[in-house]
Amino acid sequence: MASPSKPKSATAAAASAAGEEEELKDVSFLRMFVVYFFLPMVLLAMMGVAIRWFEIQPSSLSSQEYLKTKQAQKEAFLQQAREELEEQRKTTTPEKKKRTGRQAEELSRKKSQSRTATTMMKPDLVQKEKQIAAARNNYKNHPDNALFAWQLAELLLQKGMSAHASGGERMEAVKAYESAISLTKVDRQRLQKAGKPTNVRLDGGVSNSLNEEIILDHATKSMDGQLCAMQVSLGQLFHSLMSFESAVEVYTQCLEEVDENYMEALFQRASSLLKIGKLKQAGSDYSRILMLHKNLSLLGGNLKLIYSGLTTVLRDNEENVPGGWGPLLQVVREMYAQVNEQLASWTNSNDPQQTRSQISLIEELKELHFVMFSYYDLKTKNTEEAWKHLKEANRMKQSISQPYDRAFMEQRSRNIRDIFVPTFWPKGIGSELQTPIFIIGFDSYGSTLLEKILNNHPSISGIGSGYSVFGNQINAIRDAIVEASTTVGGNVREVVNDLAQDVVTGMMDRWAFLHNTTEKCQEPPLRLVDTLLANYNSVGFIHMLFPKALILHLVRNPMDVLFSSHHQQDYPRGGSSLDHTGDFESLSHMYKLYRDMMDHWNKVLPGRIHHIRYEDMIQNMPGMTRALVDVTGLEQDETMWESKKNSFDNDLTQAWTNYESQLQPLMKLVGEQLHYEQKTTLPVS
Repeated sequence: MASPSKPKSATAAAASAAGEEEELKDVSFLRMFVVYFFLPMVLLAMMGVAIRWFEIQPSSLSSQEYLKTKQAQKEAFLQQAREELEEQRKTTTPEKKKRTGRQAEELSRKKSQSRTATTMMKPDLVQKEKQIAAARNNYKNHPDNALFAWQLAELLLQKGMSAHASGGERMEAVKAYESAISLTKVDRQRLQKAGKPTNVRLDGGVSNSLNEEIILDHATKSMDGQLCAMQVSLGQLFHSLMSFESAVEVYTQCLEEVDENYMEALFQRASSLLKIGKLKQAGSDYSRILMLHKNLSLLGGNLKLIYSGLTTVLRDNEENVPGGWGPLLQVVREMYAQVNEQLASWTNSNDPQQTRSQISLIEELKELHFVMFSYYDLKTKNTEEAWKHLKEANRMKQSISQPYDRAFMEQRSRNIRDIFVPTFWPKGIGSELQTPIFIIGFDSYGSTLLEKILNNHPSISGIGSGYSVFGNQINAIRDAIVEASTTVGGNVREVVNDLAQDVVTGMMDRWAFLHNTTEKCQEPPLRLVDTLLANYNSVGFIHMLFPKALILHLVRNPMDVLFSSHHQQDYPRGGSSLDHTGDFESLSHMYKLYRDMMDHWNKVLPGRIHHIRYEDMIQNMPGMTRALVDVTGLEQDETMWESKKNSFDNDLTQAWTNYESQLQPLMKLVGEQLHYEQKTTLPVS
């Protein structure tokens, strides 16, 4: 016979009520998050896809019409969500909310499976997975076949470039490429030992240079062409994973063992050398490409990257390039005339192929103007001519960019500030891990120096400047939190801890890959640096997952920041379709939203973010270094401050003053935020 239940004491009742209230609070605060933040962010993601203007003409679907349609869909969805949440509230009792640890674990497992299944149901991914599975099977059954190894690697590389591949799949691609290269080298050596040529193509023709084979299909290339094509693909994979030293090594194998003038390998190696600061070596490769400039057309869209890369080398030190600016200027003037002639010969057409070609030419012309800006700015100090080219370059950049939606950007910023208020973060939620160090800010200029300073500590390591595991996972993080908080029985604390662990695991995996760590005796770092300055919009989620992790905000003189953004080729990097830094109206608006956001985080999370002024960092490197180590909680390492900053780091400080008259309209638009009084909050000695 069941014993009668004892009446609860007042204390027990209060504790129970508090527990239920806290549990309900966990759900309710995120219900509000779903309604006012999650859905608008979904809309943002949909609009943020880089749709070229020639694929969706403004006449067929205007920005206003798009927003109106999405607003109607959002309202319908919101109403359905409200009804479902209200129904759950009415039918859910406290008993139903309680789950055992095993039940919660099972629920989490099913949700994870559901999310994976949903992702894999996308037709293109399903087809890609089938192709990869078939390639794996072929390679497994024929491990000594270089072609099968190459086919598997190529499919995995394509998936990796589309951001759908896991870390394990990228490593699998590396291994497959390495196997294909090793097998091809063996076959090539057999031909050489037999006295047979290795430069004979499938059609029987003989290639005097690998540059003749750049546009050929892999199977029709000569043995030399296939080997270098594999090495270039592996190098590109290493580069995409920010393992630049490994990329340089594999490109060098092609150039030294097969063809020293293979332009694709030269160009790719120069790009990787730039990333690791070996500018003189990069300049040597770029110069060799210019010597072969009659064949530059073979490089297609990479031409603009050659211009920008060589300009970067020259801006650092003219002596990095034999002949200084001369060889580049000669090519630029020749190409400038050719590109303008091609553009003038084309008439308006609805042919998508012609439109793509026109955009490609405009992008190349834009790069040519940026080269001339740098030349007049640095070499001749002719600011009037420099500004003419900068203005024209930005005009062209804006002509192929999507229209900047001021109202939408304001709404997104407002949504974030409205939701992330002091009461947003429930007590007791968040990981204890302090592994990540997040660097945020508006413009990337200076963040590399800050990351280098941190990297000099033996227990701190970066995972690639501009690469963010957290940023790559932000959509999944948001979705998982929303799902856990709006599902009856969802365990928000457990989900947040799991998400935080996933981020740290991803950072550790990336560190291990970048450092080729296979020896168990090598200790992993205690801190990993995650540098994506745009994460200033995601501080709310960073704090939710990692309430004890460092957040470092790099602060600079506003006009230094704005001018730096205005004269760089692409921002954000990777293309100009979403780049609005070339227009004063959009640039000033973006900057003001950034400042408003940082003011918001300082207000709702006082003291949470450590601010570092760039000017303080370059003026007192030893003191800033010691202060940074102190705030990490690690032991001091006095050898850190001996690392000197690159002279290029300080060259552009106050560079905007050379164009103060031309920048007056921008300064007027920025208004009272033209001054940023935020001081360094670290105790620097």
